[in-house]
Amino acid sequence: MSDKQALAVLDQLAAAAPGESGASYCKKLAYQVESCEHIWKEAAADCLKPASQPRVRRSAAVRNTRDSDGGRVLEVEGKTAAGQRYVSEVFVTAPDGTPKASVGVYWSGSGLANSPLGETNKVVPKSECSGAKEN
Repeated sequence: MSDKQALAVLDQLAAAAPGESGASYCKKLAYQVESCEHIWKEAAADCLKPASQPRVRRSAAVRNTRDSDGGRVLEVEGKTAAGQRYVSEVFVTAPDGTPKASVGVYWSGSGLANSPLGETNKVVPKSECSGAKEN
């Protein structure tokens, strides 16, 4: 998986995120549709929406393993619609030959297990629902 292919997938995710429903977004753009829908619902429950195209901070190749297909992980940074910073990882893979995001909800602060970029780089935004209390 090349950087160029992974960046093209990120562009598709960013273009679709603001206007799509979770179900259609995930079915169209993610390999792990159920996981995508679950993370989308969690983000929606916290009233989190992306503001604009995220910035790619770095990327790394992910090798195939016995249990999973490889691809490329992108570390992205951006702002939510309410202005909070997030840092997430987007894993792009192509088990059927078509590059897609594994999950694709890039504004949630989630990451890839056993990421080659490390485990402590994520920034998870807080709830943006009106009346939400600080933890």
